[in-house]
Amino acid sequence: MEQISRFISENPQYVFFGGAGLMVVFSIGSFLGWGWATSPSGSRGRWLYNLLGPTGYRIVTGIMFMFLAGVLGYLGMNNGQW
Repeated sequence: MEQISRFISENPQYVFFGGAGLMVVFSIGSFLGWGWATSPSGSRGRWLYNLLGPTGYRIVTGIMFMFLAGVLGYLGMNNGQW
């Protein structure tokens, strides 16, 4: 466990790239309408789902996940420096 912590602290870009990859997977799942990626959870998610409808909710969440993937990818390329 100590080696993993040391590796992550020395190489934070891998954590950012892993997070970006995960956001891309969620974005693809959202755009394709996969249930695990598009099911609203919590009161805010249900409110947004009711406001936008199923298609609008999929598009908005997909764009949000792609934006987060871009931010995490940028941070990964710059070693966590904004």
